Amino acid sequence: MKLSLALLIAGVVTASLLVPASAAATENAPRSVIPQCTDISFRGNTGQINIRTSPNRFVAWNIAMYESWRNDGPWKADVYVNNRKVDHKDQDYQPHGSVNPADLPPGSFVSIEAWHTDRFGAEHYFVPNQCFVP
Repeated sequence: MKLSLALLIAGVVTASLLVPASAAATENAPRSVIPQCTDISFRGNTGQINIRTSPNRFVAWNIAMYESWRNDGPWKADVYVNNRKVDHKDQDYQPHGSVNPADLPPGSFVSIEAWHTDRFGAEHYFVPNQCFVP
């Protein structure tokens, strides 16, 4: 478990160097630096966050562990649009949802924070992520 945690921390540190950790730090960043939410996955050491925008501007998202047996256990997830929480999940199955276009003004930034404890007690924190919805 210590090796898994060390790898997870290394992944978070590496990812934090690649993707800004908060929307506040990126509101003035050029949009070309932040990826679009068209169809993107933010990969961590044990799982990934997937975000996709539909033609009618709904932003669908889900989180999945690479090993399906790790999906069992409690999850907490918060979805933010421009630093404003628009969704919260607290459940015992993989979180997923969508953001209504009414909550997405043009030029919005979407990010997701998530925590999960698998059925063996290992804790998983998802890498910093953020994407842009034109």
